[in-house]
Amino acid sequence: MSFVIIFCIGLLVGGVLVQGWSYMHSVGSLRIDDSDPDEDPYIFLELFKDASTLYKKKYITLRVNIKSFIPRK
Repeated sequence: MSFVIIFCIGLLVGGVLVQGWSYMHSVGSLRIDDSDPDEDPYIFLELFKDASTLYKKKYITLRVNIKSFIPRK
């Protein structure tokens, strides 16, 4: 029984560490604007770092921000 409890605590701690690592190492934000329901959503890429640093990487991590940025009339 104690093995199951230790295993669950390990999963919880590992999940928190992976979430924190991906948050700290994200290079930008993928902003999705779905304010107009009649059109496809607009997608914007906002970088936190210089674009030249992305050329060296094989994979990047982005935060996703889904909001209606344009108010409806």
